[in-house]
Amino acid sequence: MNITEQIEDLIGKKASDFEISKLFKIYINDYKDSLPEVFERNQGKDFLVTHTKTLDSIIALMYKTVLRRLFGNYLPMRSSIPIAFIALGSYGREQLCVHSDIDLMIVYEKNEGFNTAAIIEKFLYLAWDAGLKLGHRVHETGDLLQASREDITIKTALMESRLIIGSPFTWSVAQNHLTAIRHDDPKTFILAKIEEATLRRRKFPSSMQPHIKEGVGGLRDSQLLYWIAKTLYGVTSLKELSGTLFSEEQYREYRIALELLFRVRSALHILTGKQQDQLVLDYMPHIARMLGFSDERKLVSRLLEAQWRINNFTQIYVKKMSRLYLNDTSILPALRTGRIRKGFYAVEGILYASYNTPTPNVDTLLEMLVALEDREWQFDSSVLFHFTYTSIKHPLRTKTYALLRKLFERQHLYVHLKLFYDAGILHHLIGAFKKV
Repeated sequence: MNITEQIEDLIGKKASDFEISKLFKIYINDYKDSLPEVFERNQGKDFLVTHTKTLDSIIALMYKTVLRRLFGNYLPMRSSIPIAFIALGSYGREQLCVHSDIDLMIVYEKNEGFNTAAIIEKFLYLAWDAGLKLGHRVHETGDLLQASREDITIKTALMESRLIIGSPFTWSVAQNHLTAIRHDDPKTFILAKIEEATLRRRKFPSSMQPHIKEGVGGLRDSQLLYWIAKTLYGVTSLKELSGTLFSEEQYREYRIALELLFRVRSALHILTGKQQDQLVLDYMPHIARMLGFSDERKLVSRLLEAQWRINNFTQIYVKKMSRLYLNDTSILPALRTGRIRKGFYAVEGILYASYNTPTPNVDTLLEMLVALEDREWQFDSSVLFHFTYTSIKHPLRTKTYALLRKLFERQHLYVHLKLFYDAGILHHLIGAFKKV
């Protein structure tokens, strides 16, 4: 007998709420026990989607059970009941990890014919008693815009909404408000998210024990890209910008890196049985075996490379999408006078570039660096873009070596080496770094 039949049997016997929640609890615990086996068959994003769909089915079944208990044989169509259950955050993106909180929003419309408060209360008690780790919000549809203005965290979560079950009419009304939220003061939202990311990246710098979620090049950086793309373009996936904002090859490399982070984080949660997002030394051998790596060194090497890729991609395209809001118009006259070649500008120790100018070859870029004053330069993300995607042919030309030699004569060589590293070309220009 499957769980739906067991629930019907209990309802027919007029069982208590406790007995029904106990049945759900057993079902959820059995599912959790099966996760290692599910992970062996399906890893990465596929595993997260599978996990999300299972949670969707549990929440939907709980809601149906509550309705059966309340209405008995006089059950109306669910589309008529002005309630919608909406997945938020990583759950909304179908990227929820196994021990993360389930971000759920229940929206409703006031209607004298339905006691929506009783229905929602019954559902929440059932979910809590069954052991679901819910982070929930309850809103009347008309209150969504005001709620989003109270806290940037709320607005961020609402940006990633997905219907699980409920009235399509209520969901349609909610969607209209969610669209209004997306268009509500985008500049303030984007600048706040970038500032939030800057503080987070200082708190969780790159490490030999990588933080998969919060660290530099972690999942939060990936989410920052999505939040800005969603705000500005209304996309449901970054892939929709492939071929316009960035090339398909650039997006493919980014997605491969992101896939490894999904795999490592899911393996960490399954191994530890908790929300563990940092790959500490003690877990490395076991995680390497779970993911099919021959040893932990290869795992960490691949993971650091993946985080480098996500960090590089994020820095370039956050700036490219947000430059309308980030650029200080007061420096425009200085940019004009600080032009050092077509599309490149030096202003007060910072080098800027235009995303629209064709990317020069590596010799042209090196010549530009050699011509700069010997000082501690900062390089804008727009400059990083050109150095990342410049063309480098091997073996290197004699001219390339000569330009590199001139840079090595400088007092402030480090800023140039750091630029090459951030752009992923350091080992292409200086072969010895392939071994580092």
